[in-house]
Amino acid sequence: FHVYEKALELYARHLLLLSYAVEHPAKRGIQEKVELYLETFGNLFVRDYTASIIQQKASEFIKYITDSGASRLSSLFDFSQLKFKERDILEGIFKFWRQKDANDVNKYFPAQKCYDLRLRSYFGTRYDTRSNAFDWDFAMKLSERKNASIINNRVYSKWRETGIGFEMREANYNVPNHTLASSMVFNDKLNGNKTIRRGYFGDIVVGPYIGLGIASESDELFKKTNDQYRYTSVDVAKSNVTRCFQEILRSCSFEPEADEMNKKIGELTIVEVDEEEEAKKEQAEAKVLEKEDYLELDDCQIVFMPMTCVADLAQKSKYEGLFDIAFFSTTSIVDLTNSLLDKIMN
Repeated sequence: FHVYEKALELYARHLLLLSYAVEHPAKRGIQEKVELYLETFGNLFVRDYTASIIQQKASEFIKYITDSGASRLSSLFDFSQLKFKERDILEGIFKFWRQKDANDVNKYFPAQKCYDLRLRSYFGTRYDTRSNAFDWDFAMKLSERKNASIINNRVYSKWRETGIGFEMREANYNVPNHTLASSMVFNDKLNGNKTIRRGYFGDIVVGPYIGLGIASESDELFKKTNDQYRYTSVDVAKSNVTRCFQEILRSCSFEPEADEMNKKIGELTIVEVDEEEEAKKEQAEAKVLEKEDYLELDDCQIVFMPMTCVADLAQKSKYEGLFDIAFFSTTSIVDLTNSLLDKIMN
């Protein structure tokens, strides 16, 4: 897969989210991986635990970016196409992710202030009546899309107000999600100079549910009682991501069959624990994790393209006829031309 984005922060998020998916099952259980993925993907604020995991990953990614042989992720992700300047910027992004201040979690990224400024700019004089606008947008626009009504008005309105889309546990979501921060260049009205500002410039209208939470192979999730859905898009998203992660494990021959698992559960017995043996076992597992922190996917590789990618695609012969299929986001559709497609498509 060749991936091109217009912002390096998105490359960093891709690396983080996909690293959750390919973590070794001995390192982290599938339920925990799903919760981490959805929180990081769709929440402006995350739990303390999730924030600590992001900080740990950031330190790991810095070593990986500066030395591609330092992680088993090197077999899955290819950064060789990026320029050295772009790698340096990525390293700076990861350093920002791992910033923490025990006394002021908003010191490096005042997420609530940034989000509120976006809402005030969007609604203008309607800001004080924004809750009515949330209801209107959901009822008259969003819910008319196929299956989108399962998102649930209450869930959608809460995300519009707070930026929190997935509450997986009864916990405090109070740490800013640094992975949603990005930088943009603005013209300074006072002196006319250009200045770079970090803030939240993501979605404040649609929500993080469309991609993961309105379609599923399970019809059970879309059943209704008294014309009301039993579940919400949060449940659908959790189910979909769980299935994806299960398929990755199954492709690597890690997940046992259901009947075998039930058989093992039926054979469980109470045994006396030898503390010395357990300690040796934990040390052995720790050594395994040092080597097997991530799964190896031999038939898959993700190549991150440089920021000059669009111009290079049309000019460099190595891209000619390279791709079987291409997906363009709405922000990149301006780069789509017939001559470009004719050159790169196989």
